[in-house]
Amino acid sequence: MMNGVNALKAISLAAVIVIYAVGCGLWDDSGASSAQRGEASYTRPAPSTFQPIDGDAVTLREAQRRTPYTIPIPQQSTVGADLEEVWASPESYLTEYKQVYLKYLSGLEIFIGASMEYMDYGEDVDSPFKQANVKGIGAEGLDHYIKTTKSGTRESVPGSLSWWVNQVEIRMVHPTLTIQELVAIAEAMPDPTWSSN
Repeated sequence: MMNGVNALKAISLAAVIVIYAVGCGLWDDSGASSAQRGEASYTRPAPSTFQPIDGDAVTLREAQRRTPYTIPIPQQSTVGADLEEVWASPESYLTEYKQVYLKYLSGLEIFIGASMEYMDYGEDVDSPFKQANVKGIGAEGLDHYIKTTKSGTRESVPGSLSWWVNQVEIRMVHPTLTIQELVAIAEAMPDPTWSSN
């Protein structure tokens, strides 16, 4: 009887470990490597000091499962760092409110969201923003700069780039990159495509 109880405890412990590993994204049974799945070395959500979108910190795989379009992941060589955090909107959200947030160890942040209305970022850009171009698509960007406030303090303004493709709006932000550096990252990203489901 004691052997049966110990065996049951061992099986229960093993099941808890497997459930924990799968839930945290530490164990993957798909057979594909992290690089083949486009996950770099990212395996689980990292704690965040703020909530960048209305959603949850999840694995990249879970974010893709919740999102009706392919998540455009930049090539790691253009970003120069691994993923640090991934957030995704809840499954219950309507398609037009689905968002994904990616944060890289390099400081690059990418906000991605469905946008059913056409947005031409190449038209009527207000200063200090500038017109840019991502694969022939109009974009709006801002070079990183240091501004002086009315009180005389100096503040760093991050570089940013926004564009709309295939009914998906993409916005990249980095503490020190210029528009052209962000365009180089953007042009190495695949365009999002919508699932047929």
